[in-house]
Amino acid sequence: MEAVAPKAPGNARARSGTPVAGVGCVALADYLCAATWPSKFRPHLPEKFDGTTKLSEFLQVYVTAITVAGSDEAIMASYFHVALIGPARTWLMNLTPRSIQTWEELCTTLTASFASAYRQKSGESLRAFISHFTKVRGTIPQISDASVITAFRQEVRDKKMLEKLATHEVESVTSLFSLADKCAMAAEGRAWHSAPQDGANQAGGSSATPPGRWQEEQEEPRSSSAAGWIHSHCSSGWGPEPAD
Repeated sequence: MEAVAPKAPGNARARSGTPVAGVGCVALADYLCAATWPSKFRPHLPEKFDGTTKLSEFLQVYVTAITVAGSDEAIMASYFHVALIGPARTWLMNLTPRSIQTWEELCTTLTASFASAYRQKSGESLRAFISHFTKVRGTIPQISDASVITAFRQEVRDKKMLEKLATHEVESVTSLFSLADKCAMAAEGRAWHSAPQDGANQAGGSSATPPGRWQEEQEEPRSSSAAGWIHSHCSSGWGPEPAD
């Protein structure tokens, strides 16, 4: 879906105030960081965006708040990092320095990373969700283990996975994905047993595929250890290096 940046009304203009050159988000162009803020700039933001709520609604509220405070799109961009928290702020603050030139470009970049969020879709397997989740999280460098674990808990919908998260103490990304990998393998085993079998498989012939190997034959091989699987799917910003 093509991202469309919410527009400020045409009569919204920055008023006289104090330049803020040299501060703010390093991902923004110099002219955005040096934008002149309105005097008595006090935007009211009902909530901040952490990357898990609905992005389109948040942007509409944010644009309204900044416009009411008397600002234009340059201020929307320069103030935006203040309206973010958690993984979303970490993502923005670690983009390539001076890579964002306009408010519209900032919205487009944000939407590309967060619009789809990470929520497990109806009918989506746990393995597919894990793959999707790791790809999205890999776009956020230097993210803490706590943020990854929180986001995973909020967005996974697999009942068995939720049961495991409720009964296990998960304190690191490594332990999170070790647990998730075991749940996914168990789900794949159940799927194999419940799938229709041909004559040879029903008879237990040599062509029968053991439950533990069904997924491996359908996908590219992966490391037998959870730590190795995590290391191969995640960016360096996920947390501590897996132990040897």
